Amino acid sequence: MQIPSKLALPIGFIAFYCIGLTLFGWANYTTHFQTLLDHADQKLALAATASDRLLPAKLHSAPLVQHMSRAEEEAIAKTLTSFAQEMQLAYVYTLVQHQGKLRFTSSSAAPGEFESKQYKLIYWSEYDDASPQINKAIQTLKPTSAEYTDQWGSFRSYFLPRIAEDGTVYIVGADLDISAVHALAMESMQRAVANGVLLTILCLPFILIARRNFLANIALREQAYFKDPLTHLPNKNQLEKDLATCFHPHLVMLNIDRFYYVTSSYGQAFGNMLLCEFAYNLANYTHPSLKNMRVYHIHNDEFAVLVDQHFHNEQNLHVFNDFYNCVSQTQYRMPDGNMIALDLHIGVTAELDDPLELAQLALRKAQETNTSIIFYNSTESLPESYLSNIKKIQLIKDSFENNRVIAYFHPIVDARTGNIEKYEVLSRIVDDAGKVIMLPDEFVPLMQRSRNYGLLTLSMLQQAIDISRVEKVELSINFSTHDIIDPELANKIVKLVSQSGIAKQLHFELLETDSLVDEKSLSQFIMRLKRLGCRVGLDDLGKAYSNFDRLMSLPIDFVKIDRGVMARLEQDTDAQEITQKIVQFARTKKITTVAEYCYTPEVCRLAANLGIDYLQGHWLAEPEAHINRKVRAF
Repeated sequence: MQIPSKLALPIGFIAFYCIGLTLFGWANYTTHFQTLLDHADQKLALAATASDRLLPAKLHSAPLVQHMSRAEEEAIAKTLTSFAQEMQLAYVYTLVQHQGKLRFTSSSAAPGEFESKQYKLIYWSEYDDASPQINKAIQTLKPTSAEYTDQWGSFRSYFLPRIAEDGTVYIVGADLDISAVHALAMESMQRAVANGVLLTILCLPFILIARRNFLANIALREQAYFKDPLTHLPNKNQLEKDLATCFHPHLVMLNIDRFYYVTSSYGQAFGNMLLCEFAYNLANYTHPSLKNMRVYHIHNDEFAVLVDQHFHNEQNLHVFNDFYNCVSQTQYRMPDGNMIALDLHIGVTAELDDPLELAQLALRKAQETNTSIIFYNSTESLPESYLSNIKKIQLIKDSFENNRVIAYFHPIVDARTGNIEKYEVLSRIVDDAGKVIMLPDEFVPLMQRSRNYGLLTLSMLQQAIDISRVEKVELSINFSTHDIIDPELANKIVKLVSQSGIAKQLHFELLETDSLVDEKSLSQFIMRLKRLGCRVGLDDLGKAYSNFDRLMSLPIDFVKIDRGVMARLEQDTDAQEITQKIVQFARTKKITTVAEYCYTPEVCRLAANLGIDYLQGHWLAEPEAHINRKVRAF
């Protein structure tokens, strides 16, 4: 019988809790039982020593097979019985080994034997089911403990070897009913389990609140990943996800023409209000021939409509023309009171393969030709750039399947000593002979478009971990905001680092400067890596003002100065001034600096004189597929 999905998690939690509680109880039982045994052994040792002193001095001196009077034996037995009862023991007794057999020389009585006048004489009787530890104690003359069962019950026993005046070896034994020890341990376990259940009941409200907050946080992160924050419509990520499950996709890409005039004339706030009103009208559009229409906000003034249904003949042309006529004629009130209709361009495709790219091609063609609506179909010729990208995407896919996306390692040098500090991990696509056939600038944008960028990050990270383990070097891996906005990919990155065992040898460089994620989410991801022992830095500092904002707000350890700044360092005093300010500001934040694009020895020396901590560039060393431990001196 299949368990309903809604019940699977509660049932799994209850099962896990019961197993955990059982293991906790068993651990408590065994721990407490061992503690009780330790105390019992101390008590038994004391009892054995004391009972030996209660016996006649010559009892074990050359004992003979002779009759001991009943009165004498009962007197000894009563003394031992009284002592055993005071010590809360089962029995105390003495034994000798005679002709290879163990024989009793004294023993306390069982409870009630004297009262019922059923005491049986035991002197010189054989002990057939004795513990082997008794013989061991006789042979080694060392005390020993044992847990065993005989005709009188199950006991924890202590055997003390003694030597009589004439040299005869005898054993003083003391027994404790082991069931009492088990009972005490069981009682302790029951108390522990009861306390555990009580604590769980007391903590349950807090657990439920924490679970609710956890689920709410996941929902918010998922909403941020799949919903536009302004219009609250599904975004491009959701569109790509929905396209993957469509059987008859009809995708409409829609752009508001010259929308920037609205924001420049009336302000961004009004522009946002207008976008929300436009989004509302799109989402509430109806047509008798449309059964399943979903609206998405792609970016700023760009929207998408997805219809997953089959149309007969050219019915779709009429439906989407009606759609265009309706949305393009809707009037919107401006702040000055005027009513205007928005100018729109629409691109439509019904292709099953790569509909998003084809719909965007149709939209761009509509914009370039100033045509209201353009339908793309498979009979039309595709642009050469699109066909080229298709070939490249297939090449990238084949390269991953055949392990031809490999890591190259570029040395990063200490500006003071000239020694290699670490290596940046760079990706390359090679042919079967190992020759580089594609650089990141060519294939990374295509991978981002096809939502396969995570494969590259995970592949480079795994290769870096493998190399770092063997070569014992520190490696710096690039990551982007694309890695963070996907929670599943972010978790995989953290898991790989955590399981590597060499997190302190791994550094991470944040590539993107655009705000694909908010600062809080980015900081949280960075701190997850830093808590594992990694160092995290920011790439391309100086490329945009936003990077300086991030330098102040993100918990980073190092920054890399943009190559655009370094390329002008020798000739441009402004570039030198920018570099000095970056270095000074970084030092106040206890952040180290790295200069990229050190293409001459003069640039290397100038960067070092400006206070930059580390240098990187093709003049110092080229990236290679192995760890190169030699760089040029500067």
